[in-house]
Amino acid sequence: MISLVAFLGNYGKKYEGNRHNVAWLFADSLPIAGSLSWQKKFQGHYATCDSFGGHRVYFLKPETYMNLSGDSIGQLARFYKIKPEEVLVDGEPVEFPRGLYVALNKPLGCTCSHKEEGELVYDLLPPQWLRRNPVVNTVGRLDKETSGLLLLTDDGAFEHAQTSPKRHVPKVY
Repeated sequence: MISLVAFLGNYGKKYEGNRHNVAWLFADSLPIAGSLSWQKKFQGHYATCDSFGGHRVYFLKPETYMNLSGDSIGQLARFYKIKPEEVLVDGEPVEFPRGLYVALNKPLGCTCSHKEEGELVYDLLPPQWLRRNPVVNTVGRLDKETSGLLLLTDDGAFEHAQTSPKRHVPKVY
């Protein structure tokens, strides 16, 4: 059951009515919009509604930069003990809210870099994974002309624990 619906937009006078705020405009056009009482908290404005069969739903318009909207959403969700699977962001469920961990069979000819020319392992991933913040990185590297198991994650602590020379994690080639 959905308990939190977040509408992303850009805050500030210069963005009012702007196409980048279409989600905020949509929120303001909902049939229940007139009955919502918006309050400033959680780095944005939020409102509650109990009109969903007795189930309380929170609506949130984060007033952060887009790439930091998760901070605002996370504050509200933690405060009201809302589980990640109960959150919608711009009408979509949060995908892998606790971190992305991928085991990939890297093919020959792909590079484990964000910047090199040619085919990258990141080209094999779904586009929405490439927009994650923090970004998805490889856990270690395989040479361009090597195939095999490659781990990818957006969990920096996990990545560091596996690749730091201080951890002495054995590697198999």
